[in-house]
Amino acid sequence: MMPSATLRRRGCAGPQNPFPPFEASDVEQTIAARFESQVAKRPQALAVTDDAHRWSYEDLNGFANRIGVELLGFGEPNDAPIALLFEHGAPAIAAMLGVLKAGRCYVTLNVQQPAARLRRILEDCGAKIVVTNDRNATFANEISSRQEKTVSIDGFRGERRAGNLGVGNALADPATIIFTSGSTGLPKGVVHSQRNVLHNVMRLTNCIHLDASDRLDQLYSYDTGAAAPQTFGALLNGASLHLFDIRSRGFDDLAAWIAREKITIYHSVPHVFRGLVAALGADACFPELRLIRLDGEATSIADVELYRRRFARSAILLNVFGSTETGLISGFFVDADTRLDDRAVPAGYAMPDIDVLILDGEGREVAPGTPGRIAIRSDFLFCSYSHNPALTAAVITAGPDGKRTFHTADRGLILDDGCLVHLGRGESMVKIAGIAVEVAEVEAALLAGDDVSDVAVVGRPDRSGEMRLVAYVVTNAPPNVLRGRLARQLPSWMIPSAFVRMKSLPVNRKGKVDREALPDPAPAHYGADRPRDPLEVGLVAIWEELLEIEPIGIRDDFFEIGGDSLLALQLVARIEKLVRRHVPTSLLVEHPTVEQQARVLHDGGWSLHYPTVVPLQLGGALPPIFFVPGAGSDATSLIRIARTLGPEQPFYALQPSGQDGRQRPPRSVEELAARFVAEVRRTCPRGPYFLGGGSYGGLVAFEMAQRLTRAGQCVAFLGLLDTYAPRYPRMQARAPLRFQLFRRFGIELSQPPDRSAADMALHVVRIWCARIYVRLWQLSGRALTRRAGVFHFLDEALKAMRRYRSSSYPGKITLFRHEEQPSTALYDPDPLLGWGGVAQGGLDVVDVPGAHSKEGQDSLEMCHRVRERIRAAQAAIGLT
Repeated sequence: MMPSATLRRRGCAGPQNPFPPFEASDVEQTIAARFESQVAKRPQALAVTDDAHRWSYEDLNGFANRIGVELLGFGEPNDAPIALLFEHGAPAIAAMLGVLKAGRCYVTLNVQQPAARLRRILEDCGAKIVVTNDRNATFANEISSRQEKTVSIDGFRGERRAGNLGVGNALADPATIIFTSGSTGLPKGVVHSQRNVLHNVMRLTNCIHLDASDRLDQLYSYDTGAAAPQTFGALLNGASLHLFDIRSRGFDDLAAWIAREKITIYHSVPHVFRGLVAALGADACFPELRLIRLDGEATSIADVELYRRRFARSAILLNVFGSTETGLISGFFVDADTRLDDRAVPAGYAMPDIDVLILDGEGREVAPGTPGRIAIRSDFLFCSYSHNPALTAAVITAGPDGKRTFHTADRGLILDDGCLVHLGRGESMVKIAGIAVEVAEVEAALLAGDDVSDVAVVGRPDRSGEMRLVAYVVTNAPPNVLRGRLARQLPSWMIPSAFVRMKSLPVNRKGKVDREALPDPAPAHYGADRPRDPLEVGLVAIWEELLEIEPIGIRDDFFEIGGDSLLALQLVARIEKLVRRHVPTSLLVEHPTVEQQARVLHDGGWSLHYPTVVPLQLGGALPPIFFVPGAGSDATSLIRIARTLGPEQPFYALQPSGQDGRQRPPRSVEELAARFVAEVRRTCPRGPYFLGGGSYGGLVAFEMAQRLTRAGQCVAFLGLLDTYAPRYPRMQARAPLRFQLFRRFGIELSQPPDRSAADMALHVVRIWCARIYVRLWQLSGRALTRRAGVFHFLDEALKAMRRYRSSSYPGKITLFRHEEQPSTALYDPDPLLGWGGVAQGGLDVVDVPGAHSKEGQDSLEMCHRVRERIRAAQAAIGLT
């Protein structure tokens, strides 16, 4: 059976393998009955698999029956819904089926969401039972009130083969409630009936010719609207469902896993697809993959090019448009020969039993080619919003024929041939990483604070074109306070990446907030606040001279108006001359404005302590990133990387002691890594961990990753900036005699000099001057200058690098390598800097323009490449 004619008008014809279609009569049964019919046909066929389970249809059915039997003891069919709290895995599938077999409705809870939000969901849906496992039982009790009972399924596994329950359900009975971001400021529960779920599965099955031979991935979290069609699409057709936890395993594992599991139908949002393609090796091949299904956010022409370039011609790309309320609405097939002229892939042609309408502001249907608001008319829309008839009535209307119409927040137009073109969301909803976010919920959370009088949240594309949230807030509270407040209430994707404080919000002629008039989040000008006393005047003068900006205000942020790590060193030196006392550069990070610096200097609170952990950015709900600067550098060298990652990303610098000349430098890489791991665990007790370092700091980060991994922790990202592997570079056996003599006298060459005699002589003189300088400092018992401490630290760091030994690393390493490395006249030439074969999880080499140097490691090019790889690692585990 071929795809419907409408789906073939543009794009390719779609999959063409023969299969038994999902008939309309198959919709007139329950989900449990349809699943049990597949069990009877294929009892020993693979049903679901993850890292720890591999269950046949008979196994899965027996376990689900056992769960259903237990749940029948807690109430009658069609009572209050039952909440499910699981990590991504097969037990969650068994629990869903067990609830449905007991004649109940299930609500999936995401264990990654804040407890406060999950409590609101439980209160809204009225669930009295939370089904979970032993691993999440403590968290389930934390979010449950006294009214809810927590039940662990781990005690049911001994009796998987219980018989079918035979509980009858009406097709109009609720099957699941999916909670999404709500325009009222609270999560809204979308209620779907048995019939709606089955019809959505029918649309998917017949659209992509899904049958029992297929092997489907499941990357989506179970609390999203996209998860149900993939899950039930597999299990109600006798196919196998393969679960992959992208949050903990990453893109490299995903590519290998797809090949190993012989996935035939791949499904994700486009940005995860891009991460997958970026991780593919040159010889990556997926011969079994026949269809790539993308939905949740706009699929671009660039995505199509990635598909054509990296996948076999036999594979077909399907761009799907849908929503939690409607399920699959339309689809557009693309193959190697499909011609696309627009900037984005069309949303495609309507699925069977779905009418797509484009309405004007008065609710009237417009002519083809005219943009308007998208509405969906069908007998298979969601039932209602849970316990919210007013919100349901606001988006659902009924026609004279009884068919209901759902008025979406999307805009689009329909071409003459019936193809739908999606033009984006309305102002009240923004798609962040494929997840719909109602900005009203974010605004309500901000307005709950007494220190916020007004707020507007909008979507803005960042430099890469990805959508982000920007909050415009009338408040005196700093952004880190606002971020911390939201992190306790909202999931990470709903926390704005930028906060703009305003005196008032602009309004239009109707008195509403004029969102088009909101300024760009970047600072528009500087110098608004002038200095008030001689110390501030002196500091402003130094800033203006170094930054070449006039005027500079006392509340301007040094790093936001052009300051970098090199200027920071000069600034600290100039401040020391001004105040005639030692000033640690780390405190410039903590006090980046003239006003803050002057206040600390006035109060005498500028400590001589050289901190180990320096927070470069606080706030945000993402796991923090820990970076070790290179030898001779400190936290200021990482400011640009931290700022490039965005204000929503917590970022900590780990500074080795000894660079200020007041403490003993660490004698080994192992000693420093052990100290840093203890600090990291104190700041962030559990993973996933994101680690990195530059040059010598990269070697320390590598040893930290080894120790965390051996302790059973997940290291999701390890980035090394121009770092040579342990025991590399090695001196060549045929090295010139003069180099051997230098080593004989204990002189470490941090970089090979040029080969000319004059340059060699000058280099030797510089080395000996540095050593004499350090010896004088050691004999004097005090630091002559900051530089003496740096020289001594470099000397010890080079010795530590030479002594360091390590085994292979079980995870993945991302190596950022400047194209211009020090001359290899002395060393074994190796473009991998000695890391080949070290990382069992793969080595990702990222070439960066420029030279290996302190300046190069915080160059703009390096920062953006680090940002790209960290974003990909976060997306791989579902964080962005």
